[in-house]
Amino acid sequence: EETVPTISGPSDFIISKERCRAILAGIDGMPENLRSVAVLKLIKGYSTKEICESLAITEKACYTRLSRIRIH
Repeated sequence: EETVPTISGPSDFIISKERCRAILAGIDGMPENLRSVAVLKLIKGYSTKEICESLAITEKACYTRLSRIRIH
């Protein structure tokens, strides 16, 4: 089970903000087929089913792309 880091002070917020920028830069550098899934899942919070419907892809394709996103 993953734990969510807590922000206890301004320095934690700055680190968190830098991490967010790094994540967004990483997403921007992905191929379009991965980027579209990453945006829908990680930024917009879509479910796998919603991603599949929005992009007209199979669940297997979605899971494959999510796996590749994690590696990227």
